[in-house]
Amino acid sequence: MKASTKRLKATPLPSSWDSRDKGWVTPVKDQNPLGTCWTFAANAVIETQLLRTGRGVWDLSEKNMTLLSGFEGDWNLGGNNDMASAHLLRWSGAVMETNDVYFINANDSYNVTSAKHEWEVIRPSVPLDPALHIQNVVSVPALDGTEETRNALKSAIMKYGAVSTCIYASSTSPYMNGSAYYCNLALGCDHAITVVGWDDNYSTNNFKATRRPSANGAWLIKNSWGTSSGDSGYWHVSYYDKNFGTYDGAVYLPATSDENYSAVYGYDKLGPIFDFGEAFGSYNLQAAVFTSAWNETLAAVGVWSSIDGNPYRITIYTNVTRNAESPIENGIVACTQTGTLPHAGFSTIPLSTAVPLADRTHFTVVYEQTGNSFSHLADCHYDDYAEADHPAGCTYLGRVADGETLWYDLTELDLAYYSDNECDAPAAFCLKAYTRTTVPAKADDAPGETADGTDALAALAATNALAYAQHGETFGAFANIIGANGRTLWANWLAGLDPSNPNDDFTLSIAVTNGTPSLSWTPDLGTSRNYKIWGCRNLSPTNNWIVVTKEDLTTTTNRFFKVTLSPK
Repeated sequence: MKASTKRLKATPLPSSWDSRDKGWVTPVKDQNPLGTCWTFAANAVIETQLLRTGRGVWDLSEKNMTLLSGFEGDWNLGGNNDMASAHLLRWSGAVMETNDVYFINANDSYNVTSAKHEWEVIRPSVPLDPALHIQNVVSVPALDGTEETRNALKSAIMKYGAVSTCIYASSTSPYMNGSAYYCNLALGCDHAITVVGWDDNYSTNNFKATRRPSANGAWLIKNSWGTSSGDSGYWHVSYYDKNFGTYDGAVYLPATSDENYSAVYGYDKLGPIFDFGEAFGSYNLQAAVFTSAWNETLAAVGVWSSIDGNPYRITIYTNVTRNAESPIENGIVACTQTGTLPHAGFSTIPLSTAVPLADRTHFTVVYEQTGNSFSHLADCHYDDYAEADHPAGCTYLGRVADGETLWYDLTELDLAYYSDNECDAPAAFCLKAYTRTTVPAKADDAPGETADGTDALAALAATNALAYAQHGETFGAFANIIGANGRTLWANWLAGLDPSNPNDDFTLSIAVTNGTPSLSWTPDLGTSRNYKIWGCRNLSPTNNWIVVTKEDLTTTTNRFFKVTLSPK
């Protein structure tokens, strides 16, 4: 995401800071030997937020984020903060390390080839219920040599404890002296790290005598090259390094108890691929049209902005006509509120008035930027980076002219004209809607269990405590209900857990592509079990589940699925 030109004013700052002194930093990890630094940096920031807010020590899975990021290309080629944000904000993560371990054995002999075989063939990652939701991403301005951006980074470190940023590190030997690092050449960033402190008085004498910076001062970074690198995994990087922090940094904020939403609606699976900025001129309106998946309430919306302190107006319309020229056609205003975004990046905005949504209600979120500058972040195709294909009728661009609101479907615009061919496929704005369910999901998913699954869980706990600890909480219930663009759901289920053989745990995955559901499961039970796929149209207590064949999934009108298993 491109850096903002408007930032919050710096506050008085101490001459040094070390978040380790606060007990906010988790142990150093080792990415050896893969290009996965971006996932280590992102997870390190999240783990710091959990420590900082008193939620204890967490260890999150870098492997799961790497393999399930959704972006094109070799998973070993690296990534960035925007890729991590996309993965986290669509609730594909964060996942616990114990549920998707980086390597089976801690062995220095691993190389890229063997790791690729292990990850993709022996132990591929599968979608898992996230251990927590990320609801806000704070964008920290790139360093540009000014005191303003340096102080902004220091302020973020003091407030949040850690920031994910970048450095040039392909060849450290000419620039490293013990744990002191200074590169005096503008070579660009090729490595993600976590910055956790600074020292204004860190002496230039600590750096190599042949290439010392012009003045004292260094950042304290937590690297992901194990504890043998630098000072037990930590480096001091000169304030005057030519590459450090030259892209926007990021802080990922886990959901609070008030942000415990049931579902997220959004078309931007890959997040803010491109920022059109003010290329759209006076067009300051964005809109996204969704359809509720069941009886629920709209509780919050999420927006991206590359501008700090961006003033906004949010308007919610219900009962709109889908695929119309206007995203608000025939709609009824259900909620309007104004405010100012707290930071650049992604912000979740709780609605002052929750909006009730009946099953299959078409509703529209309109995001109006009411300031003088506009940020238009979109998910779109980007060569060698990501493939996006958005259907019409999803998101719209608009403005008011001569008292009339003009709307354009974003998929119908010639985006190459506005982006110099960098974003030239059907796009969708990065808008999200968060809901809470008002009808509970049924829990009758294993033969013979009680409605709440306690009988099966009691047997599982008595026979295999480890399996119970890993799977008990999601047995017989939705493990990650996500509204898929208003058309249907995708979710993971754990069903048919066998206390005598936890290796037979059965995971059903439901995915959606352009509104069409597909089903997959692991393991392949072959002839060892009888299993049936069931479907229903809604979750009302009087609704009946009916058997659905795998072949029927592309044509079924059902929107909820479960599996029952029994021995042969």
